[in-house]
Amino acid sequence: MDVDSAFRTPDLAPGTYALDIGSGYFPGWRVESISVGSDKLDNGRITLQNADVKDVSIQFTDRLSIVEGTVHDRSAKPAAGTTVIIVPADRRRWAQFSTSISTLRATLSDAEGVYRFAGLLPGEYLVTTVSSGLPISWKNPVYLEEQLREASPVRTTSGQPVRLNLRTTKDVSR
Repeated sequence: MDVDSAFRTPDLAPGTYALDIGSGYFPGWRVESISVGSDKLDNGRITLQNADVKDVSIQFTDRLSIVEGTVHDRSAKPAAGTTVIIVPADRRRWAQFSTSISTLRATLSDAEGVYRFAGLLPGEYLVTTVSSGLPISWKNPVYLEEQLREASPVRTTSGQPVRLNLRTTKDVSR
């Protein structure tokens, strides 16, 4: 990037590429959107033909959101060690491969059943718990569709935390 915030890439062959800005370049900031001219790239992918692409705009934000809460079992006890998944409600965003704007995440609830997703972009999400361990291929849309049948919808706004308590079908061991 030069002093005018313009950037260039080395010569690239025609094809589809993922625009990715490593998180280390701008600590505390995330890519909010990428556009070419007035066209927003929904998935961070850009297709190069035989000509230069001009007017690429990358918007960053430091006003990130948090979704947090407590997972309880059927007996209303805190469910420690429960896997919680959050994904965009817009299924087209599940296939993103640009890590700087990816929003598919999973975490485990702590000993008190508390979970937390920080650094989320504003938007609509689906949140669910899974009853068994998370498979390696958990980002597969077929798996996500199955797990999200009874997901809780949540909407985040810039910089505002959202509290969402969840219930799992699994009882905590006594």
